[in-house]
Amino acid sequence: MKLLTEIPCPLDADKVLSRLNAGSKEKHVQPLEKLVAKIDGKINPVLLYRECSVKAVDNSSVLIDGVRFQSRILRVNLEKTKNAFPYILTCGKAFEDLSSSLEDMLDRYYLEEIANVVLSEAQAYFLDYLGKNYGLENVSKMNPGSLPDWPLEQQKPLFSLFDKSPELASIQVRLEENMLMTPLKSLSGIAFPSDGHFENCQMCPQENCPGRKEPYDETMKDLYIKPDEC
Repeated sequence: MKLLTEIPCPLDADKVLSRLNAGSKEKHVQPLEKLVAKIDGKINPVLLYRECSVKAVDNSSVLIDGVRFQSRILRVNLEKTKNAFPYILTCGKAFEDLSSSLEDMLDRYYLEEIANVVLSEAQAYFLDYLGKNYGLENVSKMNPGSLPDWPLEQQKPLFSLFDKSPELASIQVRLEENMLMTPLKSLSGIAFPSDGHFENCQMCPQENCPGRKEPYDETMKDLYIKPDEC
């Protein structure tokens, strides 16, 4: 089990602006840049991960270090690898303290989107880190709750891989009964070696998603669902 605490995530106002669901974004530039300058260096994400063995169980489930995960897409993504890297990433309680210290609701909205960008950048750093440190050419990831095939309830087996570890206690992330995490700006997922590049977005038809990284590709289902399983 390893803990990454030095994750470079320089704040970028332009990336935050691209996520804002607003008509004229020009009016947000100055107050957003002012907030970014104010909080620069105060959001420091940390990521806990472990390297686990993988064993297919059936067409729609897989064992990761003996813990069963139910997902056809995850099973197919892991069928050519013997190892995967479950992880928990968080902006930490410091983010929540910072948010509660802001009186302006617009500043809180900006901060919410800043944290989303930080989490996205931190995940990208982690995938690159795995590639460099484990000699992997391509690394992709899946996140519970991002696709109907792998619902949020699958956070429970994922967290069980970190249960009672002092490292999990040190980053102060908890899984609540509703399967959401606290602190709120936290993410969990499983990273894995891949032949190409896989993004949850490629299999999600939701339109106007500010976090979309890849366009929806309806043909992707042919790679994961056999004709006799439709």
